[in-house]
Amino acid sequence: MTLTLQQIEERKEHLRQEILERECLLATLEVLRKHVAASGGSKTIDLGTLFPGWLPEREAASPIRQVTLLEAAPQALPPPPPPEPYIHPELKKIGDWHGANTMRVEWAIARLTGDYTLQDIQALLAREGRHLQGAEISVILSRLKKRGKIVEIRPGIGRKPTIFRKAPEAGSSETAAAA
Repeated sequence: MTLTLQQIEERKEHLRQEILERECLLATLEVLRKHVAASGGSKTIDLGTLFPGWLPEREAASPIRQVTLLEAAPQALPPPPPPEPYIHPELKKIGDWHGANTMRVEWAIARLTGDYTLQDIQALLAREGRHLQGAEISVILSRLKKRGKIVEIRPGIGRKPTIFRKAPEAGSSETAAAA
């Protein structure tokens, strides 16, 4: 299909005219809706009797010549706020201050039995509502190891993680057995 510039301009002008007519119809319908809503009168208006020559022929011939005005539904209430995520009460008490992550890791270590890995600590904290990145936990474990609070049982190699154990306390049965 080939069109000349003149034909394109004619089609553009035709479309502009249709758009203008539709915008006028839309504005008129909005005024009618407000009028009917304010007067509390009939909820149905026959557009063919109000605007016999104004509706385009294809709409005038259409079986849908009536607009039924429905009462607006009441606005729904906003959804309730999502529930607060679960955080273990003891972890909540620790708060969010500088150094709190160290206290969280120490809290998790105190609850672990036997040997543990970084991933064990991370999983426990996530289960209890405090997510920490592996890198954060790794730094804290290194500090705790330097302070002598934990002992490295086996260093990590490749995909095998480092295994840690709580440091034996002075005067405990483990310390006495080692001596």
